[in-house]
Amino acid sequence: MGQRLREITRMIRALERILFDFQHGSVVPYVPWQPAAAVCSNSISMVLSPDLTFVYVLAPSGVVGRLASGRVSRQSTGELVVYDAYGRAIEYLSQPGGKVRSWCLLGPTGKPVDGWSQVLERDRTKVFPFKDSV
Repeated sequence: MGQRLREITRMIRALERILFDFQHGSVVPYVPWQPAAAVCSNSISMVLSPDLTFVYVLAPSGVVGRLASGRVSRQSTGELVVYDAYGRAIEYLSQPGGKVRSWCLLGPTGKPVDGWSQVLERDRTKVFPFKDSV
């Protein structure tokens, strides 16, 4: 019963993400084993989920955080904008001007998504805690 409830909850969350993106002008197909990406004018967005996690290291403290809901958008200018599940920008996690010194999107296997990371050498063990995750 508990497993079935978790599956239903996961499906509901996926539908909520699709509805959110539809309401904001970009429909993003969600496939659990493949990161969902939407191309909007001059930006690319990735929808966060338990299968696609945004891992970051805050400056200067070095505290590691993980975000599994919302979305991450990369602008054509190189700017990174992180949004919460309600579509509001999280300024202190966005770049430039935010408090993040290293960041990475990790897929369901714990490996980084190609082109979606900027990790300083000193933060590698914090972002990738397991030897085989890079």
